[in-house]
Amino acid sequence: MFNFLRCSKKKQAKQQKPPSIENNDFTIQVSSDVECFNDTAGNWQPPIPKIEQKTLDDLDLLLSLYEKQKWPDWEVEDASLIRTVNHDANNSGCPYCGASLEIKAVRARQCPKCRNQMFVRRGYFLTTDQVQKYKELAETLAENKTAYEQLKNSLRSAQDAKLNNYNNGWGLCQFYWDLAMAFENSAVFYDQQDEKGFSFWDKSWGYYNKTALAEGNLRHNFKLGVSRTPQLVYCEAQHFEKRAKHSARQLQKNKMLEAALYTYARFFAEAVHFNDFYLGKPTIIKRCKELIVELKVSNDQLNEIFKKASPCNSKFTVEDSEKLNSIKCEIEHYQLL
Repeated sequence: MFNFLRCSKKKQAKQQKPPSIENNDFTIQVSSDVECFNDTAGNWQPPIPKIEQKTLDDLDLLLSLYEKQKWPDWEVEDASLIRTVNHDANNSGCPYCGASLEIKAVRARQCPKCRNQMFVRRGYFLTTDQVQKYKELAETLAENKTAYEQLKNSLRSAQDAKLNNYNNGWGLCQFYWDLAMAFENSAVFYDQQDEKGFSFWDKSWGYYNKTALAEGNLRHNFKLGVSRTPQLVYCEAQHFEKRAKHSARQLQKNKMLEAALYTYARFFAEAVHFNDFYLGKPTIIKRCKELIVELKVSNDQLNEIFKKASPCNSKFTVEDSEKLNSIKCEIEHYQLL
């Protein structure tokens, strides 16, 4: 298991009260460390930013939850899925009638005794219903394994940033993004709320990702680096999709999918403005089309969505508008395979 280093809390430099950006759920605190200064060699060095204590407490909470969790052996878990859906499964027995067969579970075929169709997974015969159940369990296990790896990586990155006084070229932008990802992936395993009733899902993208966006825009405005806004917005859209998958109520699921579609439109707006398509455009266009079909979104509604999708950091140029409109037309006329 990955062991996180514990570091002592360093005394933070006093700064003026940072500006705030209001949103529906939280007040986003933006660092005010925008004044450059040079070291003895004349190289620019960013000042050590001020971190709120509640942010450090959040990192400590996520670390403690990770460290006390007994994570499963994923390969063993995967191998045990067959026994979960059919305790008596074997490689030469019919899952319907239980007859012992001379054939082995190599490919799908009919049982020579009861004539029911048998399917093969991991070298065992299963029924149609068992195959579907196995697929659902395998998808959940794969999602949990991915969330675990992402949680480990994001916590490691956040801890490294803390140890290095957040001096990684992106200041607090990367740090807040790491916390956003950590809260999101922790939410897969923990249904936990803070004293104000905000869940891990809420803190991930209701607060920390928005804070990362604000920090990234701040650094971009002061020419401290290029914007990472397209990547952050894309991750936010992916978050809404993941949250929809974990929504028990259909109304809440649709709400999250609508938010995902709008956020994908925002991603395209940011991407054309910064000329930063770090992911394949056809893949995202296809996903937007699938959401349009699932949500029954009309072309007029899609037009409204794209009208509202503008870069949060800068104004659109005429060329940007033309490129975004071209993408919208591709989505309207994109045919599913």
